[in-house]
Amino acid sequence: MGVRISPATYTYLVDIATEFVEALTSESVSFANKDKVNSLRPDHLLGSLEHLGFANYIPEVNAEHERVMARLPAHRAKLARKREKLRKLDTPEMIELQQKLFAAAREATKLNATELIPK
Repeated sequence: MGVRISPATYTYLVDIATEFVEALTSESVSFANKDKVNSLRPDHLLGSLEHLGFANYIPEVNAEHERVMARLPAHRAKLARKREKLRKLDTPEMIELQQKLFAAAREATKLNATELIPK
C-alpha cells in the first residue's frame, strides 16, 4: 500500500532520523574515548542506546548484528572473487567496465531522485 508523505512530514522524518544517528554516534564516541580507542565497537553502540534511553532496542540490534556477522564471510569471499576477476582485466576492458558503471550510476541517480522527491 503506497502512502503519500507531505513534504513537511518528509523533512521532519529526515531531521528526526539524522538527529537520532548524530546523538547515537556522539554518545558512542564518548564511550570509545572512555575506553581510549579510536574505533567504535558494537559495545559502544549498545552502551549509547542504553544511556540515551533506548535499551529496549538492544535485543533487536544484537540480533541484526549477529545476522550481519553470519553473512560476513560469504560477503568477503564474494568481494575477493570480484577483486580477483578485476585484476585479470586489461586496460581496454577496465575502461569499458568503468563506462558501464558510470552509466548505471547516472541512471540509478535519476531514478532515485524522482522516487525521493516528496509529492
